[in-house]
Amino acid sequence: MTLPLKILLVVDVYPPARVGGATVYTVNLAEQLVKMGLEVEVLCAGSWESGEAHFNGMTEEERNGVKIYRIYLNWRKAPAPFDYLYDNVTLAPVFREFLLEHHPDVVHINSCLTLSARVIEEAWRLGIPTVLHLHDFWFLCALQNLVRKDGSICYGPESPWDCQRCILAGAKALRWSDRVMPAALQRQLFTVAGRVAWVTRLPGLIGMSGDMERRQTYLRQLLEAVDVVVAPARFSLELFARHGFNTERFIYSILGFDTAWATRVQHTPSSTMRFGYIGNIQRIKGVHVLVEAFNALPANVAAELFIYGDPTQDVAYVELLKARPNSKIHWMGVFAREQLPEVMSALDVIVVPSICHEVNPTVIKEAFAARLPVIASDQGSTNEMIVEGVNGLSFRAGDVGDLNGKLMEMIAHRRLIEKLRRGIPKVKSIEDNACEIIDVYKCLFEK
Repeated sequence: MTLPLKILLVVDVYPPARVGGATVYTVNLAEQLVKMGLEVEVLCAGSWESGEAHFNGMTEEERNGVKIYRIYLNWRKAPAPFDYLYDNVTLAPVFREFLLEHHPDVVHINSCLTLSARVIEEAWRLGIPTVLHLHDFWFLCALQNLVRKDGSICYGPESPWDCQRCILAGAKALRWSDRVMPAALQRQLFTVAGRVAWVTRLPGLIGMSGDMERRQTYLRQLLEAVDVVVAPARFSLELFARHGFNTERFIYSILGFDTAWATRVQHTPSSTMRFGYIGNIQRIKGVHVLVEAFNALPANVAAELFIYGDPTQDVAYVELLKARPNSKIHWMGVFAREQLPEVMSALDVIVVPSICHEVNPTVIKEAFAARLPVIASDQGSTNEMIVEGVNGLSFRAGDVGDLNGKLMEMIAHRRLIEKLRRGIPKVKSIEDNACEIIDVYKCLFEK
C-alpha cells in the first residue's frame, strides 16, 4: 500500500461543540485530507458529563465530507471516575467493535482528553498503525497543563504521590489529613484509597482520587506503543525526553493552519492602541495578568483592551477580573469562527499572557495570518514562535510589571507595530501540513 485511504481521527470534541486548539487543527486536517482524496472519519465525545449511565450510546453525522461519530458519556457515572479518564474499560469493546467494522488504515489521535487512551491500546491489539499529536501534556499531567492549583508551573511528574497531592490540593480530605496525620501515613492512606473504586466516587474526591501510579505506568506504555508521535513544539519533545520517554519515534512538525480567512482581514486605522485577547478565560491563561497590567497603564494613554472568550467557563474568575471597573476594557464574549476576519481587522496587537506551557498556540498563528504582532509570555513554545523585536515582544510569565512595560512600549512607539508586521513569518498552511502528514502515514506502511 503506497497511500492509506481511510483515516480515523480521534479528538476530544468536534464542532459545533466548544472549540480548542486541538479541535481546530483536527477540523482543518480532516477537511483538507478529504479534499486530497482520502476517506476520513472522526471519533469524539458528544456529551461528556450528562446521561443516566456512564456510556449512553453513539451517533453518526457528516460535516463537509467528514463522517463524525460521537460517543456520549457521563464521566461521573464511571465505576472509577479518575481511572476511566485515562483508561476507559467500558469503551474497550466499543472501540474494538468500531475499529473492526470501519477498518481504518491509520488511527490518528489528536486528544485523549474525553475518550481516554484505551483507543490506542485497542488499535495496537488489532495491529492498526497509530499516530499521536502532542497538543498538550495530558500524558504527563492529569490536569493536562502542568500548572499546579496554586498557579505555579510544573515541569513534569516527580512521583505518583506528588501528582496525587497536586490534584487533591484544596480538597477537604487532604486538608484534614494534613492536620492529623504524619506524611508517611497520609501518603499510604490516599494511595490505597485511590485503588478502591467506591472511595474514588465520593463527593470531594470524584475525578481527583485514583491510581496515579497506574496512570503514569499505563500512559508511558501506550505512548511507547504508538508508531509515530508528532511534537508541534521542540519544547514538548525536549520535555518528554527529559522524563525518560523514548523519543526516537517523535518527529518535530509545527501545526498547519487554514489561512484562507486571512485574505478578508482589512486593518482599520485608529488613534487608539487596540490590544486583543482571544481564548479561554481561565487563570492558567493568565488573563488576570493582562487585566492587571492594562489597569496599571496611565489614565491618559490612548489604549483599549478587547477580551474575547466565554465568560461562563469560570464565573468567579471573571467576576474577580471585573472587580475594578475600567471603561477601556471591553468584554466581547464569544464569536463565530466566521467572524474572525472582522475581529482581527479591529485590533492592532494580540496579547497571549499564559502562565501555562503553550504548545504551538493557535491564537499566535491566527495573529500572524492576520499580520498582527504578538506580545506573549515566555512559556512553552511561545519562545519558539516569538522573536523579540522581530515579530513581537516577550515578557516574563506572570509578571504584571514586565507586561505593563511591553504594553507601554507598543503605545509609545506606534511605528514599532509596522516594523514587527514586516517580521511576521509565513504561517504554515494546512495544505502543506496535510502533505507532511500523508508522508507520515505512508512511512507506516513502508516499514
